[in-house]
Amino acid sequence: MTIRAAQIEDEEKISKLIAHFRVELKELKGIKTSPDIQEARKEFKEYIEAKFPIFVAEDSNKELLGYIVCRVDGAVIWAESLFVSNSSRRKGIGSRLYQEAEKL
Repeated sequence: MTIRAAQIEDEEKISKLIAHFRVELKELKGIKTSPDIQEARKEFKEYIEAKFPIFVAEDSNKELLGYIVCRVDGAVIWAESLFVSNSSRRKGIGSRLYQEAEKL
């Protein structure tokens, strides 16, 4: 597994992860919904335009397993969102993504 900075070319893959993240967040509030890829694409583009650092976890087949979006606010770095796909959880991926963000 590799942790790397997200690229604009990752839009399709990362948008799927963002959409699933939003579904899971809504489920925590008892709201059932479906992944909205178009809305996730807009969200990804907003992160890129705002120059938020984004790191992705990628396996040897170039599949994205998770991501972290960081917001830089002066001397403070916020983890805006952190998500790991269901099939990749409990393998240390979230921790590795967070460690990469801490380097900022």
